[in-house]
Amino acid sequence: MKAMCIGHIKNIFLSAAFFAGLSMVVPAPALAGAMVFDRIVAVVGNESITWVDLRISMEDEFAPQMKGMSEQEKVKAMNDSEAEYLQSLILRKLQVQEAVKQKINATDGDIDAAVADIRGKHGLDQEAFRKIILEEGLEWDRYRSMIGDQISLQRIVDRMVRGKIPEPEAVEGASALYKVRLVLFASKEGQSPEDLRQRVESFLGELGAGASFEELEPRYSDGSSDILTIEESEMTAELKDALAGLGPGQISEPFNTDRGIMVVKMYERREPQDLERERLFNDRYRRWIKELLGNAYIDVRL
Repeated sequence: MKAMCIGHIKNIFLSAAFFAGLSMVVPAPALAGAMVFDRIVAVVGNESITWVDLRISMEDEFAPQMKGMSEQEKVKAMNDSEAEYLQSLILRKLQVQEAVKQKINATDGDIDAAVADIRGKHGLDQEAFRKIILEEGLEWDRYRSMIGDQISLQRIVDRMVRGKIPEPEAVEGASALYKVRLVLFASKEGQSPEDLRQRVESFLGELGAGASFEELEPRYSDGSSDILTIEESEMTAELKDALAGLGPGQISEPFNTDRGIMVVKMYERREPQDLERERLFNDRYRRWIKELLGNAYIDVRL
């Protein structure tokens, strides 16, 4: 029996007498009602993941993205993502198993409260919410199971990772990090200031009429068309001034630069201490996952 590596997962061989020969033909209603040859694709601790388990989990998670795809397109998308998704499913199962071991798994009451909170945020009653979930291609019981796993994962990560991170100290010279989009109206040779001004006014007019910044940017910008991540220390004085006082989702007034006129949309500003807190979290999380993997029996058969 061959054990395959998953990222940092070691080549671990299980004493697999219990699992030998557990392949069978089963009906899989969530897989277009087809009869499929099921098989174990991974064993994590004393739990197995079958191919049908894997595909149903993928369908549950990717249902919104796959809406409108043909059956052929769905099959190709899932085939292409199967191996990578199995890696994440194994890591998720390891963490849920650890939560169960530490007796912090979610109760029905926890799941009810979480679902009620989600419904409340969208102003939906129970019936309307269930209808939306079903329209997204998710079975209600499986949706609740997914919510329960998310609660368990959050709690075990809070206990084993987030709760063990020290409060970050101020880092000298550290800079805030911005996520922005920029529309550049470049000053071009032979173009009059009036032509440049008209381009800017046309952009602002469409923006005011309801067009999105993201839709207009590739049409108007003479620069890159994407979300940019920029450290405050690397910004020009003009860009800093334009961003001053902007909140997430807000758009600046046009401002002059040595390249032409710019308009900026601010998505996010992250303070240096938040960035350091995230670094500490990621470092602790990676070490915890390494510990889990080091103590786990994992056999991948995909």
